[in-house]
Amino acid sequence: RGEKLGDDGRHTVAYGRSLRAHVLAATHWIDEAIDAAVIAEAEATSRGLDQLAVELALDRAGWLIGVGRDDEAGMLVEEAADRCKRLDMRRLLVRATALRADLLEAVGDHAGALACHREYHRLDGDLHTDQAERRASLATTRFQVERARQEAELARVRVSELEALDHDKSESRRENAALHRIEALRDRLIEEGDSALAEVLAEHPQADRQHLRQLARNAKEEKLRNKPPHAYRELFRALREVMQ
Repeated sequence: RGEKLGDDGRHTVAYGRSLRAHVLAATHWIDEAIDAAVIAEAEATSRGLDQLAVELALDRAGWLIGVGRDDEAGMLVEEAADRCKRLDMRRLLVRATALRADLLEAVGDHAGALACHREYHRLDGDLHTDQAERRASLATTRFQVERARQEAELARVRVSELEALDHDKSESRRENAALHRIEALRDRLIEEGDSALAEVLAEHPQADRQHLRQLARNAKEEKLRNKPPHAYRELFRALREVMQ
């Protein structure tokens, strides 16, 4: 119907195609949903519906992460985040930051993921604070003004609590050092094989030799074949359990 209406139906077409992508995703037709979102995003962009286009890009990034296509998702998230900054779409920038954190965690960059989570909470806190203060300025009764101020104060307290947690730098450094050690050991197991595995077993004799060896071989095969890094991530988790 939107196509039949021509220019008068241009928004209907874009939103209709967006809904189609979400229906496909809800019924677990993820590849089809991703393709439909590409078409809907192009339609939204051509119609000047920038917010819808960015929302579709972030939806698509989330679906790509779900099927292990992390590189494609990463490019989408960065493009969407840049667009959010240019167009002052702060709510969507918060969402893009959360997706970036999910991506970094998926690829084993836990230090980067931690930094992204902190940035997400800062942006989310600022957004809620601004919204609460804006409601206060528009309120016409004492009750409405007081309620909006309370919401703004709660948001400020939330940000302050997150900042207080970040001040524990020594703990953060220990966590980061442990993560880096596990990541480095994982890379050595993949590249050096049994010689690196022997060092792990010497320090952690309770480790499952066969399981670690198989994961390392699978991860190396994934890298050579440019396949999703499932074994690469599983090897990190297995090493973390052994070393803890």
